[in-house]
Amino acid sequence: MPVHFPGATLRLGGALTGLLIVTYVLSYPVLPDGGALLGSPGWHPLIAFPHGAKILIAWMMGWASVVVVLPVAILMKLVLQDGHLTRADAVVSVLGALAGPVAFDLFLWAGFDLRRNGGHRVRWQGITLVGLVASVLKLFGACLLMQLCGMRSTTPVEQLSYLAADTVGLILLLLILMLAFRIRRGTD
Repeated sequence: MPVHFPGATLRLGGALTGLLIVTYVLSYPVLPDGGALLGSPGWHPLIAFPHGAKILIAWMMGWASVVVVLPVAILMKLVLQDGHLTRADAVVSVLGALAGPVAFDLFLWAGFDLRRNGGHRVRWQGITLVGLVASVLKLFGACLLMQLCGMRSTTPVEQLSYLAADTVGLILLLLILMLAFRIRRGTD
């Protein structure tokens, strides 16, 4: 039986895909290298706007967000790394696509419905908390899989910098969007 997506869902998915691409472009080629500041061998953004976009997409679309996030994450890694995608990049892309929906489900399971259609207004602090949990899940899963596959794992300093970059990226993206919507409401 084929899956049918209503037109509104497709438009939302397209808009969110655009948002995710813009956050990758802002975080990687534009912002300074957080890895160089810490003296770590790998490159990572100082502010991870894509993590914020992934959490917002998971909040808006639930598990359907994986269909939007995963292809964009892999494509942007390929584009930004000159067509080179390592196993570690692929693992982190998959975990990053799954972390948001899993974190929202963990909160739902614990009795806190922070999803968009939860029947109540969700505050930005709740979304930030979900984003922090998703970042921890992604980091824990990536470290575990990299160790199991014999790849270089990250140091504790790198791990904390990833968590900080993800959290700051989500908070800044939320603030930018809240400001943009407030300005838009003021002009209507």
